[in-house]
Amino acid sequence: AHTTTTVLAQVRREASAARWGYIIEITVYMLSVTINRHHDRGALLDAVAGQLRLVLGLSACDIELDDPGRLGVVSAHSAEAEDVGVESDEGQESAAATVVRVPLTRGDRATGTLLLTLPAPKKHLGDEESRLVNSFVESLQTAIERARLQQAAVQTEVLRRTDELRVA
Repeated sequence: AHTTTTVLAQVRREASAARWGYIIEITVYMLSVTINRHHDRGALLDAVAGQLRLVLGLSACDIELDDPGRLGVVSAHSAEAEDVGVESDEGQESAAATVVRVPLTRGDRATGTLLLTLPAPKKHLGDEESRLVNSFVESLQTAIERARLQQAAVQTEVLRRTDELRVA
C-alpha cells in the first residue's frame, strides 16, 4: 500500500509538471501572437498584462515602462473586478496583497517594471510560475525593443523625407 501511494504521488507530480510545461508553451505562443498583432505600445502592454493576469490567476498585473526620449512613459493595468485592498462586508480592510516586482531591462539599463499582485493569501510565485513570468519578460523585452526600433525607423524616414524636401 505504501509503494502504491508513493507511485501515485510521483505520477501526480509528473502530471502536474507536464501540465505546467504545456501551459507555459501555450502561453508563450499566445504572447507571441499578441506581440505580432499589436503595433501600438499601449494596446500591446494592455493585452500582455491581461494575459499574464489570467494565466497566473493574479489580482492585478501592471506594466510600467519609463524610457525617456525613446518610447516615453507607458503603462498598462489589468485587474479583477474586486480590486486589491477593498473593504470587506464587516467593514475591515482585507489582508494586504503581495506585489512581486520584476525589472524590465535592455542591456544593463532598466526600462520598466512588471508588477504582479498576488491574490491573498498567496505570498510568492511557485517555480513553474516564475519560469512562466521569466518567459513573458523575455518576450516582452523583445517586443519593447522592436517597438523602439520601429519608432526609430519612422523618425529616420521622416528626417530623410524632410531633407529631400529641403533640397528640392
